Amino acid sequence: MLDGITDISELRQMDERFGSIVKGMQEAYHKNMRVACLQLTNAIISTPDDLDFRIHLRNEFWRAGLVDIIEVGAYPTPTPYGISGRHTVMMMTYSNRH
Repeated sequence: MLDGITDISELRQMDERFGSIVKGMQEAYHKNMRVACLQLTNAIISTPDDLDFRIHLRNEFWRAGLVDIIEVGAYPTPTPYGISGRHTVMMMTYSNRH
């Protein structure tokens, strides 16, 4: 999967390999896309066995703008209904693992 993401980012001459995924997390009107992008981010960062490589991947996401999303608090607080609770769970998963 990483090879495919790398190839596409090189073909499109993107500055950051994970820029499209981070941009998907910023879509205010596509809550399901934000959740899916965050799940993909967690899967990418959590999969490698090598700790140094996981840290490298995490830092790439931070450089691509994930740090701005987390600092701004772009994800809503949990509610008993709806998708905002899913955002919170995914953000907690990301924060706890990284």
